[in-house]
Amino acid sequence: MALSEYGIEFNKNLVVSTNVEINFEELMNDVRNLVRSGQKFDGFICTGGYIAYYTGLVLVEEGYKIPGDLLLGEFGDNNM
Repeated sequence: MALSEYGIEFNKNLVVSTNVEINFEELMNDVRNLVRSGQKFDGFICTGGYIAYYTGLVLVEEGYKIPGDLLLGEFGDNNM
């Protein structure tokens, strides 16, 4: 809804999806590939604490500062 409101087209290439049983190594590889793709972005929104944690690890490994270079947010919870 927010994308539509601001006239931004949805880009499925900017979505890293996981299934119920998350493989964090695969998640980190997918995030790493997205970061290295050359796509410009200013933040990541994650659906749970563990996903945000592992996404943040990749971003820091890739040289980004959170906050500063990127924003990292999460919603939901999984006992983190």
